Amino acid sequence: MFIRPFIDPAGVTSQLPNLGVFTNKTDLLAAHPPATTPVNSLAIILEYQISHPFSFVGWKRNNGSDWVSFNPKRFTDDSFKLLDQADATKIGAFDVSLISVANTRTLQFPDKNGIIATIADLKKPIYWPVDWNSNLGNGRARSIGGSGGHRFNFVAPSDLTTVSSIDLIFVPNAGAAGSGKAVDYFSNYGQLSQSYLQHQESNTGNTFNLGTVDQYTALDVKSLFPDIAPGDHCNLFVDHKGIGGTVYYQYIRFVYS
Repeated sequence: MFIRPFIDPAGVTSQLPNLGVFTNKTDLLAAHPPATTPVNSLAIILEYQISHPFSFVGWKRNNGSDWVSFNPKRFTDDSFKLLDQADATKIGAFDVSLISVANTRTLQFPDKNGIIATIADLKKPIYWPVDWNSNLGNGRARSIGGSGGHRFNFVAPSDLTTVSSIDLIFVPNAGAAGSGKAVDYFSNYGQLSQSYLQHQESNTGNTFNLGTVDQYTALDVKSLFPDIAPGDHCNLFVDHKGIGGTVYYQYIRFVYS
């Protein structure tokens, strides 16, 4: 079919043009003898058989060697790469080193289109309830008035790798809803056997949009926990600075991977 350099010795991902179609090794050697063929090149010879109309025989040239046959159904993970058809600098590689000795692992594809996700892409939410003091419809909430404050507690998950958000989930009434609401936030957190003041942060003198009247709202306070680690015991103080109404807090939602 054609010969392309598999791995350029200089690390360049440029490709050779198609150099011909080959039906046997003799024709391959005549057209591209090892001495003049780039190292780390790959040739695939298309054969025709009655029992199997099309089959492939592979030939590869390593550094300083002749063309050597191999099974093109099997590639080492350091030689097989996928290049983006529009931009050859975008490369997809494979690594099977985590498979245990003498084992073959099979990845099954679902019958649908999608994007492969890594562990870091799999986000999980945890909901920490607050200490409720009032009703909210048929549920419970911690109500904080226009100039009131309250302290919240939660623990960072033990399998935490990346924090996506740490959200206060609440419902504002007519006076508290909307933008330009002054609220101060304070945090402190640490591990077991550390001081409860191991880490301290604050966000004061700023205003926030507390959402729409009587609608569930999420406000991300992740910035108050920049050094959070798995198992940290976390404290958060919310201090309303005359926001003109009441906010009904129900949960802290911790979204992470």
